[in-house]
Amino acid sequence: MAAVLALALAMTGCAVPAKREVVVLDGVEIRVEIAEKPGDRSRGLQDHEPLAPGEGMLFIFEDAGVRTFAMKEVSFPIDVVFIGQDLTVSAIESLSPGESRLVTSPGPSAYVVELPQGWAAEHGIGVGSEFVSPQ
Repeated sequence: MAAVLALALAMTGCAVPAKREVVVLDGVEIRVEIAEKPGDRSRGLQDHEPLAPGEGMLFIFEDAGVRTFAMKEVSFPIDVVFIGQDLTVSAIESLSPGESRLVTSPGPSAYVVELPQGWAAEHGIGVGSEFVSPQ
């Protein structure tokens, strides 16, 4: 049945709904879309509607490594939150539409969360904040 739904959505030009979960950063719940497949991670927030407060995109990688992100076809400002191997925030980098700068994690990351720009700071989330991944 799921395959039929996916085929029907693809034929009408609609995207297959993204998998959604809740993650926690420093005790604050965030509703995230999951980008765990290579194509999903590569596409990221390209041509995506702006994120609402408390929403984000979670990038899940098979292994921990140094990660680099950019603003490729993203029309709204974001914060890129790098999660270190110890499951704490290792860095938060802000990016704005049209910016060509690349941001890179300071060390190996298995997770990255993209959030509306400034939202993490407004909620006390910063370097050292604990990350709890979806179950």
